[in-house]
Amino acid sequence: MISLLIAVLGIILFLLLLKLFFKALKVFIVVNLILLIVFGGLAFLVVRDASNFKQRFSSEKNLFLLEDNGSIIAGFVYAGSSKPSFMDDDSLNKINGLSEITLSDAESALSTSLYKVFIVSSREFNSSDFSIELLAGHPTPLPVIMGSLRSHPVEAFLNYYSSQGLDKSAVNLSLTHFMQEYGLNSEAQVKGMLFSALIAKDFNDNGALFLVRGIKERTIRVVPMSPLFVVLKYVNAESLISRVSPKSKGVSPGN
Repeated sequence: MISLLIAVLGIILFLLLLKLFFKALKVFIVVNLILLIVFGGLAFLVVRDASNFKQRFSSEKNLFLLEDNGSIIAGFVYAGSSKPSFMDDDSLNKINGLSEITLSDAESALSTSLYKVFIVSSREFNSSDFSIELLAGHPTPLPVIMGSLRSHPVEAFLNYYSSQGLDKSAVNLSLTHFMQEYGLNSEAQVKGMLFSALIAKDFNDNGALFLVRGIKERTIRVVPMSPLFVVLKYVNAESLISRVSPKSKGVSPGN
């Protein structure tokens, strides 16, 4: 009798455990299906956004802004194969007057439509071997360029080249010709040109890795954020580089 009771209890316990197992299995399957749908949907959004970025970055206007100590000190608009358009003092003042830089406010400030706004911190530029030849045969090193971006570029260059033994009047004439050649009518536009050269150097040296690294290290902010750029903060994105990076040919002032 006792053996029969034990056997019955054993069967009941087995059936209960089997029922619990199938319930747990059902929950496991449902949770995994939900996760699969969520991550599948996220992957679809990222891939679509990457493809969209690759196409639109090269064909539409994008605003690049240089931020230093909380202020925008230079900027330019890049539109694919066209030469960059360098921001003047009025545009910079309008951008700096915004409490927060949004796409619509940037478009209003510049009176033009934009695809993306890239806000680049001055901390992004730290290459010790970077220089620009404003005067043939006389490269200008990065510290001088960054100093000119924070002050008066023409005066900074005159002082630097004079310290290198060049005639100040000749340097001033060469800089004037340089500004005329590139249509630079103000110091703000000179700063925009220098900033575009920094971006071109970074992009040409590193491709889209410069953008990925900047987003990860928070030296570059993208407005508006979209699935691609949200994901780039948290993943190893080297496998996505071919999707992200249209080759840059036109950011530098010489193109």
